[in-house]
Amino acid sequence: VAHLNNQEGTLQRWDSENERWVVSLLGSSEQVMLREKNLEAVKDQCVVCEAAVGFKKGEKGERYCARCWSDVACKNCRKAVGSEKDEWGNLYCTKCWAKRMCVKCKAALGETMTPDGDKYCKKCWTEVSCSDCRKHLATKSHNDQVY
Repeated sequence: VAHLNNQEGTLQRWDSENERWVVSLLGSSEQVMLREKNLEAVKDQCVVCEAAVGFKKGEKGERYCARCWSDVACKNCRKAVGSEKDEWGNLYCTKCWAKRMCVKCKAALGETMTPDGDKYCKKCWTEVSCSDCRKHLATKSHNDQVY
């Protein structure tokens, strides 16, 4: 059945009268009846190390064991596979990447981003940016003023 493609479920029982399996769909209270030829066993292995049981699923349904999930999960939310890497090698999902913390004070959300991806809060950006244009990182002159 096209609308059920790639959904997972648990076999509940065989309905001999209809010659179909009764399947409970994962994440739903719905039960459907499916022919055996329309069922496929889920390979319960980690996609990285091939451990026997994968417990976390990525966006595309790929499964990870606990150890491999900790290597690929978003450092912030731990709910999605990280696709963006910060300057320390930490992975972030797209949603959390947009909300990264200030790279200077690590306390406030970064609002201004440099071309290399570093984010600064307003206070820190004022300290590190050019005092004239506020568009570029500042450089120090001989008298230690910010330009």
